[in-house]
Formats: sequence, structure tokens, C-alpha cells
Amino acid sequence: MQILFNLNINHLRKKKGLSQSDLANVFGVTNSLISLLESGRSLPSFQLLVSISEYFNINLNDLVYTDLSTEDLSNNKVSLSSGGNKNEYDLNKIAMRLESMLTQLEERIKKECPDCAKKLGL
Repeated sequence: MQILFNLNINHLRKKKGLSQSDLANVFGVTNSLISLLESGRSLPSFQLLVSISEYFNINLNDLVYTDLSTEDLSNNKVSLSSGGNKNEYDLNKIAMRLESMLTQLEERIKKECPDCAKKLGL
């Protein structure tokens, strides 16, 4: 397996609009360490690795082994990894289901509380 941590930390930092100095301040390390990590010339301690994954809300496996810079949501699907299981969710299906649920909720409000429905503009 190829370790892609250096690409990921660089991508995630830029995506969040942070400089190397900003990121160094977040974790209480030097700018040069962030530079070494992003260039692939150094690997973080386990403690720093965990802190980085928590800060960016990325699981450790993805942070280290998945090229996050190439994640493409243009196909309206999102993949979530958990304990080796990978689940793919179709965002269009989720949106349609939520729309249906919202419609049902609006109808229920109209039926059970007409005054509330008027206040909500339903």
C-alpha cells in the first residue's frame, strides 16, 4: 500500500484555506515540520497523526492510504469507510427521500395545526 499522507495533509490544509504556519499553530509544531510532512520527507508521530485526523474529521485509514485530492463527488455518490466496510450512497436517492419526507411533514402540519401551517407559509 502506498502511503499518501503527505498529499492528503497538503490537500486538506489548502482546502481549509490554511497556511503551513496556520496548521503548525493548530498542532503546536513548527512550520518546518509541516513542510517536511507535506513533502513526504517525514512522517508524523502517532499522536500527531490522530490529532490531524480528528481536526480534519478524516478516519486514519483514509488519511494515510486514500488520495483525498482525487475524491470526486460529481457522480453524486459518496463513499464512507468504516472498519474495512465501504458503503456507497447515491446522493440523488437521498435527496429524493428527504424531499418526500418533507412533503409528508408539511401535509401533517397542515392537517394537525392549520394555524401553524399559515405561520410557516405552507
